[in-house]
Amino acid sequence: MSIHETVAFAFWALVCVAVLAATGVHVMRTLTLALEGRYEFKGDSLTKRSRLAGFTRVTLWSVAVVTAWSFFIDWFWFEDLQFALAALAWRLQYVLLIIVEIMGDN
Repeated sequence: MSIHETVAFAFWALVCVAVLAATGVHVMRTLTLALEGRYEFKGDSLTKRSRLAGFTRVTLWSVAVVTAWSFFIDWFWFEDLQFALAALAWRLQYVLLIIVEIMGDN
């Protein structure tokens, strides 16, 4: 990698980590409140909705983290941004096809 590519990689990796960390704090706060609500207010439908929202946010955030991680690993390992973007697009298409298949079964 040239110095320009290395700087670009480091910059975008740091931006991605900062965004995921900032959103992760909010997501973990929501999950914590949902878990506290579970133990304090059993049987409340609002609490059940907030728990579901908390777990959904954690799941979506986790998928975003894994996707970003795989993108940066591909970029670093193969030293080719275009390949990393193509691999990212392929992974996203694959995940969307799995989601559509699961939704089609119901």
